[in-house]
Amino acid sequence: MPSLPQITRFVSLIVIILSPLAAPAVAQTPGAAPGEATAVHVPRGMFERGSLGVEFGGALLIEAWNLNDRREWLADGSAAVFWSFTRRATLLVEFHATRVEQVSSRNAFVNGLVTNLRWRLFEIPGGTLFGEFGPGISWSDTRTPPRGTQFNYLVQGTVGITRRLGSRSHLVTGFRWLHLSNASREGRGRNPDIEALGAYAGLSLAFSK
Repeated sequence: MPSLPQITRFVSLIVIILSPLAAPAVAQTPGAAPGEATAVHVPRGMFERGSLGVEFGGALLIEAWNLNDRREWLADGSAAVFWSFTRRATLLVEFHATRVEQVSSRNAFVNGLVTNLRWRLFEIPGGTLFGEFGPGISWSDTRTPPRGTQFNYLVQGTVGITRRLGSRSHLVTGFRWLHLSNASREGRGRNPDIEALGAYAGLSLAFSK
């Protein structure tokens, strides 16, 4: 598993590479002379039709019910690509790297892939309230949770707020639910699930509109 300094250097490199995308767009002002460009604010984001972009985030969750001997803690990092196919809905494909603290067994490192549908609920002062939901799959280096299996299905749901930071960037925060189980694929006796609740925060960057 990468060390904290390695992760920090990697995140810093990504921010440096993507930072120009947060700069205001330059467009031709109507009526201006040919070749004369004036900087104007061109909003871009996850709810602008045709917008493409990426989102990097993290979440801290704790098992809330259906406890399996002991309560598990989850520290999750995610990277996603998104496409806004309408002004009200966005499709995200997220890769997850999750550390699961398992008291009755050794800790697990889980990789997952989730497809989320995020939709705009309504505008609020300073931002947009959204909901999202989607299924996925995961694989682990050990049984997760204990007495379970290494391959599991995921279901994820979030209610949150997006706030604009720049012409192409948004801060995303929310309250997240995560379900992990094998859907009784190995029998009900080997399907102890995880039902976790927690907080999510991320940075969304749009490439184009």
